[in-house]
Amino acid sequence: MLSLIGDLGAGKTTFVQGVAIGLGIKEPVKSPTFVMLKEYNYNGGRLIHVDAYRLPSNFEDIGLEDYWGQANVLIEWAENIVGLLPANNINISFTHLAQTRRRICFAGILAGVMQ
Repeated sequence: MLSLIGDLGAGKTTFVQGVAIGLGIKEPVKSPTFVMLKEYNYNGGRLIHVDAYRLPSNFEDIGLEDYWGQANVLIEWAENIVGLLPANNINISFTHLAQTRRRICFAGILAGVMQ
């Protein structure tokens, strides 16, 4: 699972779009801000794209835990639900440096993240 952390416009959704392209997903990937969770199938697996910006306090009710270990899960605004994330998650922080410049920092074990 990847936790994507950063301010608005820092590149979180663009990063997810790049991951989707890399996995061979053909349909457009947009931020799931109002639906909270979008699922994309690709050859060999599923990508779950979550936007935790507006998640209610009853976060457990959306069933995200059911995907952990069963799909590739990328969560934007993961800092809003940090206490609910599994221990094996990888944090990716995005910092907006300039109009076309970002700093991306990874923290965690990267071996075997995406299948």
